[in-house]
Amino acid sequence: SLEKFFETIKKMPWYENTLFVITADHTSEGYYPYYQSSVGQYAIPILFFKEKSDLKGIGKVIAQQTDIMPTILGYLGYDKDYISFGSNLLDSTATHFSIHYISGLYGLIKDGYLLEFNGSKSTGLYDLAKDSLQKKNLVNSSLPVKENLELFIKAYIQQYNNRIVENRLSAD
Repeated sequence: SLEKFFETIKKMPWYENTLFVITADHTSEGYYPYYQSSVGQYAIPILFFKEKSDLKGIGKVIAQQTDIMPTILGYLGYDKDYISFGSNLLDSTATHFSIHYISGLYGLIKDGYLLEFNGSKSTGLYDLAKDSLQKKNLVNSSLPVKENLELFIKAYIQQYNNRIVENRLSAD
């Protein structure tokens, strides 16, 4: 389908001036155990494509759909203020993370860990490099990363909720 789509639009006058963003809105049922985990069930591709550009390779940073807008704005050189709950995926100095929420539980993927947070306290902490299937819960450990992740997710939730309630989603 994508091949036919691109064959058709390559003939359009706007083609060479267009940045294409292709992503999924959800995953399918996972066959492999990793894609059945709370991390894997959110794993979707995000592809940025522009003919004759320097967009090459596969990025290995944690990403989420809220990263699409700041990535596009960064790629275009947009330098005005804006509010975003994601980061520019092409900026190697940016903090890359992913947050999801399902059934009353937040999940934060950052710094190689998954933190599960119920809005009041952490209920799960997993070292994704060593435990991609999330079998060993480290939530009761005294790892320094746990406190950092808790502070991050609390601040993120507070910023989001306050901006929604106070209608402050623009930089003006």
